[in-house]
Amino acid sequence: MVDRINRATDSSTLRVYANSERMRILAVLRNIGPCNVGMISDKIGLAPGSVSYHLKRLSAAGLITKCEGKGDKRQSWWTITPLPLGPLEEFDDGTEVTDLLAVRRASSQSYFAAYSRYLDKFDDYDDCWHGAELGFDTVLHLNSDELFRLGEELEAVIERWANSPKESEGKNKKAVAVTLRGFPWIP
Repeated sequence: MVDRINRATDSSTLRVYANSERMRILAVLRNIGPCNVGMISDKIGLAPGSVSYHLKRLSAAGLITKCEGKGDKRQSWWTITPLPLGPLEEFDDGTEVTDLLAVRRASSQSYFAAYSRYLDKFDDYDDCWHGAELGFDTVLHLNSDELFRLGEELEAVIERWANSPKESEGKNKKAVAVTLRGFPWIP
C-alpha cells in the first residue's frame, strides 16, 4: 500500500499536507485517478476556485503533478505522486513535532468528516450495508514493537483485500473507507 500514499519528509511539505480539504483532494486523486478541477469540485463540494488554490499548494509541495497530454490550456488534469508519507525517523532534522501533529490532526478530522458524510446519507443505503459496517474498539496491552507488528499484520490483510480478484464485479459494490488507528489509550 506504500505506493498509494504520498511521501512527505520535510516541514514545508507536511504543512501543506496537514489540511483536511487537501487530504480529501488527495484521496479523490488516489482513489478515482486523474481529475480536473471541475471533477474534484463536483466530488467534494468545494468551490472550483478553492480546489484550484489547494491544487497549486499540493503541486508546489510535490504531492501532485499535472498529467501530461491530458486537458487543454483551460483545463488541467492532476494526478497524485506515488510516494508514501515517511515514518518519523525518515524526517529531516528541521521537522517540528508540531508539523507531524498537525498532519495527524488533519487526518483525524478527515476521517471523522468522511464518516459523518456517510451517516448523513445513511438512509440512502440498503439494509445490507447497515449490517456490514465495521465498528469496534478495544484496548490491547502492547509495547511499541508489538503495536508496530500489529500494524504490519493489519496492513497485509487490507493489502490482500485491495489486490483481491474482482469476481463479484457489479454486485452492489461500493467504495468502502477503512480506517484504523492504534495508539496509547488515555481513559
